[in-house]
Amino acid sequence: MASVAFSDATDRVSQVVRNRLIFLAGGGQGEPAHPDYIVNLSVSVQTTEVLPVQSTNSMTGGRVLVRGDYTLKKANEGTILRTAHRQALALLD
Repeated sequence: MASVAFSDATDRVSQVVRNRLIFLAGGGQGEPAHPDYIVNLSVSVQTTEVLPVQSTNSMTGGRVLVRGDYTLKKANEGTILRTAHRQALALLD
């Protein structure tokens, strides 16, 4: 796992996901100087308010869905090894 590099982030949520992956893959050592594999990562966020309060015109709860689509490639060849996605849902109050 320590020989995996991750694509650059495009927004704040992508940056948080990327930083966490770098930490987990590298054991806290950061990204490798010469990676054997590259992960192209695309993160999207969808926020939904679920309980409108009519008297104050505000929301009292919601949910956030974070989805990451990724492609794992060999760095030297560009061969695609895996393409997939993961998602997580968080309920907010």
